[in-house]
Amino acid sequence: AAGYNSTAGSRECTACPAGYFKDVTGAGECAACAAGYYKNFTGPGSCVLCDAGFYNPHIGATECVSCGMWYVAHSTRTSCLPGSPTWASPTTSLSYSVQNPIGMDVAPNGTIYVAKYGEGSQSGVAKVASDGSVSHLLSNSWVVDVAVEHDGSILYMQQTTTDIGKLHRYNVSTGQQTQIRQITCTQDCRVTVAPNSDIVMTGNGKVERCNRDASSCDQVATNLNTPKGLDIAPNGDIIVAETNHDRVLLISSAGSQHTLIATAKPYDVAVTPSGHVIYETEDSIKLCEVAPASSTSCSASSTIYVKDSSALGELWDIALDPNGDIIVSDHSNGRVWRLPLVRVD
Repeated sequence: AAGYNSTAGSRECTACPAGYFKDVTGAGECAACAAGYYKNFTGPGSCVLCDAGFYNPHIGATECVSCGMWYVAHSTRTSCLPGSPTWASPTTSLSYSVQNPIGMDVAPNGTIYVAKYGEGSQSGVAKVASDGSVSHLLSNSWVVDVAVEHDGSILYMQQTTTDIGKLHRYNVSTGQQTQIRQITCTQDCRVTVAPNSDIVMTGNGKVERCNRDASSCDQVATNLNTPKGLDIAPNGDIIVAETNHDRVLLISSAGSQHTLIATAKPYDVAVTPSGHVIYETEDSIKLCEVAPASSTSCSASSTIYVKDSSALGELWDIALDPNGDIIVSDHSNGRVWRLPLVRVD
């Protein structure tokens, strides 16, 4: 019978195992489901194409595997590609109370580190744990940005009243902190960490890239008009929100520059693991739909979130957590918001 394995001359039939099928009656062996298909039960039944957003590269599969956030499945469902899936705007959001939040970053375990701008004992860096609890991590005045390093250490940028940016490294385990770099900061200074552990900073209309101990630094861009937020693409490209030039700038690993996104007053950017760019303006958060950061330009964007004036106030910084949620610092309301995205494809 269909769905059963049988051999000529035998009176006994055995059900096709999960991952195998037989759609004809009579003698014959069960065949493995093709790559991109699966069957999760024994006996009669056909193999099923993996759902959108899932893939399977093997024959005889009993399940498909998620492509993960920011990737889409190939039409054959045998592989995943960097892509822009369809998202539903956040219908629920969470917020955490953090005094004077500005820059921030998210660790691989989901912990959010937030720069608390101001002076006094409550200024410095706050920690929002994955369970939502908020604690004060370290004290220092006029901290404008933080970045998580690959070993779990924290970099934080202190912008003094004399337009000097002091970059510190903080060891979360030991509590030891060391100043490793000083730059001119007549404009907002920002810091992030590249995939190879290099440190990338903006300040005074420049973008500077240093090795991890900041003993060797190169200026990769100059004469920019108020560069604020920045992030690094998986291929090493530097993406900068050049606020008063009304654009998101791409600086390639080879040193070339071009406008990736033309948009009024971008304040910050975040690059997804697939290389797509999320950018923040005065009143919304948008996703460049077309192609990863290495693309020459972004010809289409979709709005992920529009600021609700009754909730979000002054959007300052954005980041992505490991689950794909967007994290936003709201300086005017003293909140850090988590905006869950719902994938609908």
